[in-house]
Amino acid sequence: MRSGAKKHYIEVERQVQMGVTELNEPVKVWEVFAECFCEVTTLRGKEQFDQSAKRRISEDVYRFRAGFEDLEGVDETMRVDHAGQKYDIKAILPDAQDHGEIIVECTLRDGSFEGAALMGYIDQVIPAGHVGDAFPGLVIKAKGGVPPYSFGSAALPSGLFLDGDTGAITGTPLAAGTSATHIIVSDSAGADHAMPTLAITIT
Repeated sequence: MRSGAKKHYIEVERQVQMGVTELNEPVKVWEVFAECFCEVTTLRGKEQFDQSAKRRISEDVYRFRAGFEDLEGVDETMRVDHAGQKYDIKAILPDAQDHGEIIVECTLRDGSFEGAALMGYIDQVIPAGHVGDAFPGLVIKAKGGVPPYSFGSAALPSGLFLDGDTGAITGTPLAAGTSATHIIVSDSAGADHAMPTLAITIT
């Protein structure tokens, strides 16, 4: 690797299951698997013809080059977080010039020519609450669509509240149990996205 090229910080995240809902659906969250500094290069991807725009577009391919020991165990089921953007991993390639390094080849997650569809999501482990103690906090996030966003909920545990503007769930639980919570994210264009059921447990 060229001197000074290893200056971009990335995190590689993997998806893990954190229990199931009342309907026996898996609850999955992203957690950091590895982190390191690397070299980043961009290649032009395969061209496609956009019928609505009547023009050719291409999907950029991003290559993150780092030491093998830094990214050992990374695979295509994971994703890369770099400078606030998420990238889908498409391939893990050996570096022909330096056998001690590997290249993680990615495309930008949810990238699209006309903008991504509205989606609500969480990027943290769903915390467990305790009756009488302040809830540790859970933030619902949104992307795509047309900001700003608003948030609505049903079946939150007693004593917890969802801030419709920020997506933060806070409060003090009043009763024990597991609630199958439903979250709806809306954007300023009137689009709605119903998130998968969240299981929030109070002990």
